[in-house]
Amino acid sequence: MENDFVVVRGVKYKVKGGKLDLHNKRIVDITEIKGLKALTHLHDLNLRMNQIKEIKGLEHLTQLETLYLVGNPIRDDERHLMRKRAQEIVRYCEENVEMVDDRLKDF
Repeated sequence: MENDFVVVRGVKYKVKGGKLDLHNKRIVDITEIKGLKALTHLHDLNLRMNQIKEIKGLEHLTQLETLYLVGNPIRDDERHLMRKRAQEIVRYCEENVEMVDDRLKDF
């Protein structure tokens, strides 16, 4: 993981402590970030201030906890899908916390 990096427009950017900072790199499409698919352990991705309109190409980032997208011209339908997905995640977490709480009461 020490040698983890991506390439954007011919420039290498290193992952540091599970974090990748690609703010203001003129990225139009997430899929143009070469090497991103290999970073399955990435937990923090900063894509602020780019030109991203569509959220795609992040499915493999199963450990991703934080995604920064402020300052991108993301389409309204994409924003709606992101909001809906976030609500689903919150519901899932709430249900699982309740289930764990119920199990702990038995001890």
